[in-house]
Amino acid sequence: MEDDNQIAKKIVEICKESDSGVQHDQLARLVNTSEQKIVEILNQLIRAGFITVKQSADNLPIYQFQDPDKARRFSGLDRDSMAIYHLISDSDTNGLTRNDIKSKTGMNPKALDNVLNNLKKRNLIKSEKALNQKNRNVWILFELEPSISVKGNAFYKKGEFDADLVEAICKKIFSYIEGQMNKQQSVSKKEVAVFLRSTEFASLDLRDEDFQSLLNTLLYDDKIEEFKPQEYRVCDWENAIRPQVLTQTPCGTCPVFSECRQGSIISPEKCIYFLQW
Repeated sequence: MEDDNQIAKKIVEICKESDSGVQHDQLARLVNTSEQKIVEILNQLIRAGFITVKQSADNLPIYQFQDPDKARRFSGLDRDSMAIYHLISDSDTNGLTRNDIKSKTGMNPKALDNVLNNLKKRNLIKSEKALNQKNRNVWILFELEPSISVKGNAFYKKGEFDADLVEAICKKIFSYIEGQMNKQQSVSKKEVAVFLRSTEFASLDLRDEDFQSLLNTLLYDDKIEEFKPQEYRVCDWENAIRPQVLTQTPCGTCPVFSECRQGSIISPEKCIYFLQW
């Protein structure tokens, strides 16, 4: 029978050889010791951070070797903590709610909260308010930025839509387009993007669809119009609604214009509308 150190080294070597991890029953077949001893040594290796554990699709533990440099971050964590860490890691930037984690692990709520708080204190995970979860919080890895579906775009702050920010940016865009009308017929979306990146809004992480959303806001408010595809100009409403010369004369709006003839009962010389005009 091998001693504990030999068993631990063997388990680490077995896990090293498999990138996808090793299931518990595989380890049991490869290591010459009792089930109780395997569990005991596995827990020691997990707490030391040399091995991580996550759950398979069948909710079976899978053990993986961990780089020694990362081991210090996970030193002292038990199997449940590592399993929850890997669940959250697998969710990537979308994260998992507390209920998601509870349903996947079946853990007691109090024990689950203790694990989550412990991982948070170690700066391994963090909690983010999620727009796509009816304003519930989701847990993601500490070093990751939550996805757009979780935190919203650049127009959201702490999970709340910042209407004042959008209004301020739209005013800035409108002033820019208006100022360019003396030099050119229209302004492209690309030119708007370049301009905004030179303003106080440069620090915002604006994507192409965000620029389009801002321009659409101005379009819907009838502030600007699309001159050509993705090219915009200020709406010239004064000229757009200026009446034509014909409509300014009585004939242009006369209800019996089609019956008006010289020498007839209805004629230009007898027109009462001309007198009023």
